[in-house]
Amino acid sequence: MNRGLAILLIVGILSLVGARLPAADAPSEFGVNVILWFDTEDYLLPADDDATKRLAELLSARGVRATFKLVGEKARVLEQRGRTDVIAALKKHDIGYHANFHSVHPTPSEYLAECGLLDGIGEFVRREGGGAADVRRIFGVPTLSCYGQPGSSWGPQTIAGLKQIGVAPHGIPCYVDEGDHVGLGGKPFWYEGALVV
Repeated sequence: MNRGLAILLIVGILSLVGARLPAADAPSEFGVNVILWFDTEDYLLPADDDATKRLAELLSARGVRATFKLVGEKARVLEQRGRTDVIAALKKHDIGYHANFHSVHPTPSEYLAECGLLDGIGEFVRREGGGAADVRRIFGVPTLSCYGQPGSSWGPQTIAGLKQIGVAPHGIPCYVDEGDHVGLGGKPFWYEGALVV
């Protein structure tokens, strides 16, 4: 499914669900919590800027707060294009981090492949720290809520390095992704000071 069709599908579902949900400040009798996150990574196509803005505004209008995990280059491109409107729409949501350049080689799994734990942590911090700092600066957030690797490009050093690419003393406190390559019985767990979900 292409990205545009997926966004339309999400918008349609949210429109239908939004009509049935209680107001954001009303107590819910259902007790269901839903976490929405969006990997915000397309920095090549300007049309993605508008799609991202529409999605953020649609969610905000319905009182739904989502997490947008931003690629460092996407944040820099929004700034360079002068898209303060997109940045403002996203600021109403939670901001996470989704790598510096996403799929540009070498990806995290490639540059970490021959590293041990400690030198891999250092390499991850060197390559990804600037992107995380740019996302924090551009969006004016002191701490990024979470990190999720680009695609399936993962290494154990990434989670261990999260406390060093965020603001001390805690860094980025949470690793969030849907891949099944990281897990412990399908339940959240702590690894190297980060909550892994």
